[in-house]
Amino acid sequence: MIYLNGFFNRLHYSGQKIIFINDLPGEFVHYANEMREYCEIHTTLYPDIIYDFMLVFAYNQQDLIEKTKDLTLYTKINSTIWLIIPKFNSKKIKSDFDKNYIFPKYIEENFKKMQRAILSPDWVAYKFKKF
Repeated sequence: MIYLNGFFNRLHYSGQKIIFINDLPGEFVHYANEMREYCEIHTTLYPDIIYDFMLVFAYNQQDLIEKTKDLTLYTKINSTIWLIIPKFNSKKIKSDFDKNYIFPKYIEENFKKMQRAILSPDWVAYKFKKF
């Protein structure tokens, strides 16, 4: 049985052997380090790998555009991408995401917005699944 720390439990990690995480903020690094016992964590996309589980942290809308430009090329049907952005009312992180940001690129590319998870007082994650 896989032990899930609170962070990965909230993100519904379900035993994928290789996952992608970019720009993980320091407050979450210890959670990723715990998970290395159960899966391989990539911080760079490998061209020959299709990822089933991805975490993408972005600080503002331009950052999100840059980080997700080619991301969908590394996914397949049922791949999960968590787009993680600062909460609109974060006191620590200034951002241009508003409370109702809709992630237009993912709607266009056959991803369905599934749910939201609050990760900390400053970060909120949005789950997208490819259909």
